[in-house]
Amino acid sequence: MTTKDLDELALLLGGGMSARSSAALPKREQSPTVTVAGFGELRLPLTAATARRLVAKGEAAPFGKGEETLLDTSVRHTWHFPRTAVDVDWHGQLDDILDEARRALALPVGCRLEAEFHSLLVYERGQFFAQHQDSEKDDAMVATLVVVLQSPSSGGELVVHGPEGPSTYAGSRDATTMVALYADAVHEVLPVRTGHRVALTYNLLLRGDTAGQTVGGDAVAEAETLLNRHFTTAVKPRYGGEAATPTRVAYLLDHSYTPRALVGGMGRLKGVDAERAAILREAAARAGCEVVLALADVHETRDDGYGGDESLIDSEVTITHARAADGTVEEPGILLTNAELTATTPSRALRAYAREHQGYMGNYGNTIDRWYHRGALLVWPTHLAFANRVRAAPAAELRTALRRLAEHDDSATRDIAGLLPIWPDVVSSLGYRHLVSGEPSGVSHLFADAMALASHLDDETMGDALLHPFAIDDLSPEGADSLLGLADTRGPAWTRARISRWFSPEARRSYGGLSENWVEDLPELTRALRQRPDLTSLLLQQSWAWLRPQLPSQLAATSTTTVRSRLADLGKLLASVMGAVAEADGAADEVRAEVIAWCSDEASDSLLDLLLPALNAAGAWPAARIDKSGLRDLARVASDLLEQRANSAPREVDDWSIHLPAGCSCDLCEKLVGFLANPAARVLEWPIAKQGRQHLHHRLDGAELPVTHVTRRQGSPYVLVLRKTADLFEADARRRSEAEQELRRIAKTWWA
Repeated sequence: MTTKDLDELALLLGGGMSARSSAALPKREQSPTVTVAGFGELRLPLTAATARRLVAKGEAAPFGKGEETLLDTSVRHTWHFPRTAVDVDWHGQLDDILDEARRALALPVGCRLEAEFHSLLVYERGQFFAQHQDSEKDDAMVATLVVVLQSPSSGGELVVHGPEGPSTYAGSRDATTMVALYADAVHEVLPVRTGHRVALTYNLLLRGDTAGQTVGGDAVAEAETLLNRHFTTAVKPRYGGEAATPTRVAYLLDHSYTPRALVGGMGRLKGVDAERAAILREAAARAGCEVVLALADVHETRDDGYGGDESLIDSEVTITHARAADGTVEEPGILLTNAELTATTPSRALRAYAREHQGYMGNYGNTIDRWYHRGALLVWPTHLAFANRVRAAPAAELRTALRRLAEHDDSATRDIAGLLPIWPDVVSSLGYRHLVSGEPSGVSHLFADAMALASHLDDETMGDALLHPFAIDDLSPEGADSLLGLADTRGPAWTRARISRWFSPEARRSYGGLSENWVEDLPELTRALRQRPDLTSLLLQQSWAWLRPQLPSQLAATSTTTVRSRLADLGKLLASVMGAVAEADGAADEVRAEVIAWCSDEASDSLLDLLLPALNAAGAWPAARIDKSGLRDLARVASDLLEQRANSAPREVDDWSIHLPAGCSCDLCEKLVGFLANPAARVLEWPIAKQGRQHLHHRLDGAELPVTHVTRRQGSPYVLVLRKTADLFEADARRRSEAEQELRRIAKTWWA
């Protein structure tokens, strides 16, 4: 299907239906009887004196923001009476009103609306409610009914901002005014100019299924033709590559929905969304496709041109939530291409939930970014259903496939075979999302499910393909049982080769190497795998092989704050490896011996910056774990080094010599080395050009030496004044004092 075909599908689904966010219901001369606790019945139209007495009984109205309920009169300024304080008698009219609201909101005949009273609101002069969306306070809530009671007033209009543009609804002195609006519609109450605005609000709950409506045959037949064309026509990628037939299409709905609304499925769709979904679902069924309900986030960047003429610079559409076959809601984070997208209503015509304006940026003029929440329908051929469902809801679909394999359902094997071409992309997209956002990626759970599937597959090649995209740091303690089952099925040789592959650089999804968070959790993983000593031994050998090469360069580097901080981090990782050795219960004794031997051979003063953080990290461990870990041996190495430091001779009071770490050997640095090494020289006044001064500033700051360097801006060139500070002696004394303190702490913690 070409872009024109997608546009045609969107136009077809739009048909003659107009998206409607709100509608006025017929006015009624007979008003409901409203009784307020502690006040009595409201006599309508409400006089100014009555309104003032009523306000005295009210409370400041809160508003919802996410999961919070806030009070802020810059957002909502009105008086509020909760449902428990108000009784409303509609004199038998409410059912008719609700049916009028259903028709006005374009909900099918087979559905009905149920009203849940929310509150009575009274607005005085100057009071208002800024633009907002109503919180869906119940899983079945789809809309709000606003009932404005008769009252002499001006201003206070309800303005609903929908795709059809803003709709304004004013109250009346003579009749009750009623407006039904979808809960996701952005709306506001303008400031009251005179008098009082008195309104009742109801949550409208949907009963019945909006997906059950009948649809016209012509539209369905045309949509079927377009879908068949889409999924059988090979399309060449925009940026090169082989032409391929599409695997899915996403149709963006007009309304936004909450993740919990997805649980209710198609039956929770609103207005024109329900009508369009009915056509698309029927056409998809005839074309051998299935439809999945999802949520999409749309981000558009436009050139903020003159006269409102905005041209699209870039757009990004991400499927944030999708409903799995079992009714659960997954968060796949699927990024869609423009070739996979269509919509009857462009996002620009909808109300953005956030926007940001950017001034002139060189290559672009002024730009404006807008973000939208939209419902979406994902459509794909049935034979690609499993692969696409895994993209949308990987964890749930893999668990379903595992159950089918256990029940000897041969179609599960065929589905997995169809999944394999896109499987690496599914895994990498979850991993990339984790790297970019810092959110949990779900890859470790996916890894566990993939291992469980592989152990149930008779085709080992297919099972290996499922496991290929993963790396060792995707293995969590929760996945240990799956690995144990797989190791029992495939045998020791296969297991060793596979784990080695998972540790290899080729398995990494980033340039950072092994995840340090994974190493920190290594003791827990080792404990979970303890019944297989060959696995724990291999894990720890590979982990030490990853950690060890990072140590020499840091130990040899100049002892700056940055280097010491990095060594402290590596020390904590070393403690994790040794803790895992203890959990291996003898299976990794060779790793423990190698670590102890390496540290004993290294035995440089800088090794303390590695060992002390390692010992601190393990200080609260149980004695049995410490004994098995080998850390007492490392504590002895640290004690020997600390004794050497504590017993070192103090610096002579007239020795001002300072060692500059090796680096640049230019003439300037040679002179700097000479000044620093001179035990009698304390100050050097050095006329030097700007470039030379900057170079020396960099050398001194980088080495964190106790030398001030100030430019005296006199003469030409300016004079760089270098002055050695007393911290040279103070730091020497601190090193010995701190070494003595650490010796006492180690003796108390590790030998007591």
